[in-house]
Amino acid sequence: MWGTLTNFLFTLFVTYFLRVYIFCLSIIALELQNVVQKDEPKDSIRDTTAYGDPNSSESLTAGCVRAYEVMDDLISRYDLQFGLEIILQILLMLVVVTLQIFIAMFFYISGNYFNVIWIALYVNVHLFQVYHLASVCSALDRALKAVLAKLYCIDSQQISKHLFIKVSTLTLKLSTNAPAIRPGQFFKVDRHLVTS
Repeated sequence: MWGTLTNFLFTLFVTYFLRVYIFCLSIIALELQNVVQKDEPKDSIRDTTAYGDPNSSESLTAGCVRAYEVMDDLISRYDLQFGLEIILQILLMLVVVTLQIFIAMFFYISGNYFNVIWIALYVNVHLFQVYHLASVCSALDRALKAVLAKLYCIDSQQISKHLFIKVSTLTLKLSTNAPAIRPGQFFKVDRHLVTS
């Protein structure tokens, strides 16, 4: 019982930080969306009020790039700190669930239905933890893809060359090697990994 409670609290502790990172990445994506919308003309009539101020677009884009670099560093440090524990926790919970299912089958055959219900409760708690942890890691991937989609939409005419090179480099980095929870670079923790 204490082991299950400890694993549950560890899962909540670990996913708290991931949810903070997801929130920050969604704010970055929202700000980039504001930059993209500000740069697009609002009417077919071309007047000076239809376009955003290029200086504010550039400063917002530069701020978003700096904020993403900080988030990238935080996610990388998080992966170094908790990546192995997350994988070990998922693998341990899957082994425990398998063993508990076999024990539940033994109790079911022997006619001890109360123990079957008790074990089924533990199995559900462990499966929920694995699914929750993998779902939060998937949400992190979706938040990173949202930032990438907004970076693709930034107009090169509205920002300086130096900043556009930074945006292009960041876009290439995000599309080829986005930060994720990948302990040892063996595989990525994802909800689809658990459910398939």
